Amino acid sequence: MNKIIEQSISYPQVVKVFAEKYIMALYSSGWYEINKIQDPAYSYFFVHERVYGKYLENCYKMPKELKNLFTENEQKGIQDRIIENNIILSLTNQGFLKSKKNSQEIELTFKAKTCIEKLIYPEILTKENGYKPNKKLKNNSSNIILWMVDKGFLVSYIDSNKKEIKRIEDMIFCFTPKGIRHLDSIINPKIKYY
Repeated sequence: MNKIIEQSISYPQVVKVFAEKYIMALYSSGWYEINKIQDPAYSYFFVHERVYGKYLENCYKMPKELKNLFTENEQKGIQDRIIENNIILSLTNQGFLKSKKNSQEIELTFKAKTCIEKLIYPEILTKENGYKPNKKLKNNSSNIILWMVDKGFLVSYIDSNKKEIKRIEDMIFCFTPKGIRHLDSIINPKIKYY
């Protein structure tokens, strides 16, 4: 934790106090354990940033009590972002995702494209969600990836080094902001907490 503090912005003392109280409240409630948060470093950084944002919004003032700092929706948003980051970290450590250089984009690796049937939560691959299991494609992995592009979870980029696209593995697929926001519901729970 000390390394994170040294590298981060120097926040006003009142921001540090509120941020650390908020983090401790999450720990005390068991939220980190329930959501299997592997690396608290991101949440430490993100909560400090959100508290600092509130401090600036309120003209350098803070409420008297922690419970008045964020609305219910804001708290949910903060917790969702921490969970998203945790899933991304877990999938990256397992070799399913990688970040593109100098970009916020998170790309599916070759391993993820070939294992997509295990990676995606099977409950969402239903006719009600627009998934067509009998769509004529070479393999079901391609079908799932194209469904995810169609639903706006992924965006595709052609690898310009290839003269001709012969297989879906020749394309780069990155999660969209919508895809990242829905990682908790589209990624198989058995996979995301390894």
